[in-house]
Order: sequence, then C-alpha cells, then structure tokens
Amino acid sequence: MPITTSLLTKHFSLLAAQPCWQCTANYGSWLSLHFGQPRIVVRAPQPNAKVASMLRRRAGVEGDFLLWIEMGAWEYSEDGKPLQHSEQPREFLQQAAARLQGQCISGVQLLHSRIETLFVFVHGGQLRVWPHSDACADDPLWHLYLPE
Repeated sequence: MPITTSLLTKHFSLLAAQPCWQCTANYGSWLSLHFGQPRIVVRAPQPNAKVASMLRRRAGVEGDFLLWIEMGAWEYSEDGKPLQHSEQPREFLQQAAARLQGQCISGVQLLHSRIETLFVFVHGGQLRVWPHSDACADDPLWHLYLPE
C-alpha cells in the first residue's frame, strides 16, 4: 500500500462512525466539517493584527477533527447525481453544507494520479475535490486537523 494511501486510511479511520456537524460553507468555496467531541475554543486577541476581528478575543465551538476544503473546487453528489458545486452562489454552497450535516465518512479515495480526492459518505453522498483553477501546484486542496 503506498504511503499516502496508508496515511489516509490511518487518519480517516479515526473518523469512522462519527457524524460530521457544524458543516459550514465559509469564505469563497471553503467547506468546514467538524467531527468528534465538541469543545469551546477561546482565542486571544492579536494586538498587531491588521484585521479588526483579530483584535478581539474570539470564542467558538470546534470538533476533535476538522476537515477543511480550502483551495479545492468541489462537487457534492448523492447516489451519483450531482447536486451542488463550488462555483454556485452562496445559497447552494450552504445547501451542500446542510446535506453533509450528520453524515459519516465511509471512505477516502485518491483519483486521477492523486490530483482529485473523493470523500464517500455512508448514506450515498460523495464530495469530489480537485484543484481550483487558480490554485498553485503546491496549494493543498484540503486539510484534516487532528486532536493533537
């Protein structure tokens, strides 16, 4: 088994049977999916920040795991039928996030020489992610944040 595939299996197996929650369609086409136990995270203000929101203390709820789709274009489908994609207006992105809410990842596959990733969900949903048109070759498509 290639190293990349075994790392995917190792890390995504930690999410087995854990429903995703607080699925949000963020800035641009970003998607955030939390898994695991929720916890309150408080971030201290950053006095030298250039963005006003960073000058204030912030608090939010995060999961043990966070799957964040960042520089990837994406398409969400159910039972092989495409429903939403990253180039649609905000309301459609929010619909995709709502459909992902409560689903459990059952598998992750690297497609097309590792340029695309397919996240497969237990109840027939699939999230296919590929490089966004303006992404650089070394831009990550997604991140998986672990408890440690």
